[in-house]
Amino acid sequence: MAAVLSQAATVSSRPVVVYRETGRFGGWPANHGIWSWGNEILVGFSAAWHKAQPSDRHQQDHDKPEEPRLARSLDGGETWTIETSRDLLPPNQGGRQPQDLSEAIDFQRPGFAMTIR
Repeated sequence: MAAVLSQAATVSSRPVVVYRETGRFGGWPANHGIWSWGNEILVGFSAAWHKAQPSDRHQQDHDKPEEPRLARSLDGGETWTIETSRDLLPPNQGGRQPQDLSEAIDFQRPGFAMTIR
């Protein structure tokens, strides 16, 4: 136990920018999911448009759609790339219509990740 606590005490952190786009913000990663495999980290989030709202509301322009995005780090969170995928969009935003599976999902396949909204 002392060795584990000693290791934890030596871990340091520093803030890094994961997503930045003028007029927008990235939010709600807890609603989209986070996965980690070794030094690879994948985080889902919503890219929304900023609009001033009352302080008890999200500062979001509800007249413009949120867009699902993925942030991926291959170096333990030091650097990030942002990914967009048509497969993450709902059908009313240009995503694919739901369809029946052609084969069973292998939930134990290495690297498997699933997000449902």
